[in-house]
Amino acid sequence: LINQDRLKALAVPVWKSGSTTLQKLFNKLGGRGPHEGSSYAMRGNTPAARACYLAPSMRNGTFLLDAADHHQFVKLAFVRDPLTRFVSAYRRVFQDLPPRVKALKEPQRIREFADKVLRGRFLGSGEHMRTQMYFLSSTDRNGAPLKFDFVGRIENFERDWRHAVELMGPEATHKLESKGLTDLGVHEHKLPDGIAHPPKSEDELLEADPLVQSAVCEIYKQDYMCLGYTMPSGCRTVFPGNERSS
Repeated sequence: LINQDRLKALAVPVWKSGSTTLQKLFNKLGGRGPHEGSSYAMRGNTPAARACYLAPSMRNGTFLLDAADHHQFVKLAFVRDPLTRFVSAYRRVFQDLPPRVKALKEPQRIREFADKVLRGRFLGSGEHMRTQMYFLSSTDRNGAPLKFDFVGRIENFERDWRHAVELMGPEATHKLESKGLTDLGVHEHKLPDGIAHPPKSEDELLEADPLVQSAVCEIYKQDYMCLGYTMPSGCRTVFPGNERSS
């Protein structure tokens, strides 16, 4: 959240869709976390308190905005192809897998993982496996949905980030130029110590697996339909005769 006299912007982070990069860029512009300096604090560790904090509007702080504030802020987010995002998230939460699943060889291991996520498991491994529309469903403090000014794509990050900066105005451009910010590459979370990132070709093999594609299409139906990404061929079992989102 950036709330300055000449620069007001709100970025809604979508996990595994460049959220770390977006956070770092907003920090360069003088942004802060949603709960910094606010009177909000999660009271206690009760099931009700935990459930409340899991709501996207609590996670990203959009609940702090009143409807009357909306027009003052540029509201933006970035999304990613659901299939590549799923494989990236799978790599990220690998250490959380039970030993039995870890012991499997690929592609059986990711198939097992995809099947468990499809059946509602592993959703507690952070926010990595949630749909992107879950994050984009954020509301203001009155419960009204946010109306985004821009939703960019990670696949076109440099181009779309420049457009986002233009929307934020000349103050944002000046701040970034004054800091000599030139590297806008998408940041990938580091894996735990001792676990190296696999070659890209290995991820591509996992993404090409028809059973993984079918599970991803089922898990992320809403993302495909709402975000306009091309569906892989494995989606035929989920959307017969329709390999592209409408």
